[in-house]
Amino acid sequence: MLKQLQLAFDAVIYHQDNTLLTALIDDKLNIKPSTALKIYRNNTMGALLCALFDVYPICSHLLGKNYFKQLAIQHINKTPSNTNNLDNYGENFSTTIFDLSKKHKELLALPYLQNLVDFEWLLNKCYYVSNSKTFNVTDFSRLTDIQQATCQLELAEDVFLLDCQYDIYSIWQAFKKSEEIKIKKQQQYLIIYKEEFNTTVVVISNNDYNLILATKEHTLTELIPFLQNTNFTLNDLICKRWITGFTHVN
Repeated sequence: MLKQLQLAFDAVIYHQDNTLLTALIDDKLNIKPSTALKIYRNNTMGALLCALFDVYPICSHLLGKNYFKQLAIQHINKTPSNTNNLDNYGENFSTTIFDLSKKHKELLALPYLQNLVDFEWLLNKCYYVSNSKTFNVTDFSRLTDIQQATCQLELAEDVFLLDCQYDIYSIWQAFKKSEEIKIKKQQQYLIIYKEEFNTTVVVISNNDYNLILATKEHTLTELIPFLQNTNFTLNDLICKRWITGFTHVN
């Protein structure tokens, strides 16, 4: 019965098919079942639309409210929410934009949009991530030299990297200051992280990006080549709380 209800609600909200659920509603209510379902559908769609507008304010600003709403509705129909927590809704909006760009020429004329959508999603994700972990220097010092050399460092849960083909940082800054937004094609590497409860974005070099990215996949010894010509030492990354842990094989 529960599974039947779930399928019925899904049909009503995302496919506008009242057939299954209407049959389950008491017809003695003061409101027609079809009318009640329409109200529920509109409220649900409204909540999901608001969530997407909140997560992607720069995109909606550049695209225009009406056009962004059209894209958002298509995303909602394609990617229903599977939780009552809307803080994390919209993760796959980038995929929707990519798919729609194959069909809509006007989106192809906005090649920066993919980078911008990815950026705004990571801002949202970083905002809601809670990271209280710090690097345990004492435990690390207890490892043998061999264990230290073969251990793998761990990035903080609230640290995210983004490789962009456009100057997304300047777009973000201009939007925050209500200034004119200028689109500039420029290779850019960003690190997004939480600093004292505030989401922070910093432009880093290609070498810095590769170093931080490499911590996810390489042992401490293997990181040595990545440390050349960077602006950070591993100690810097630990002090900034970008690296908050380590794992090693006993």
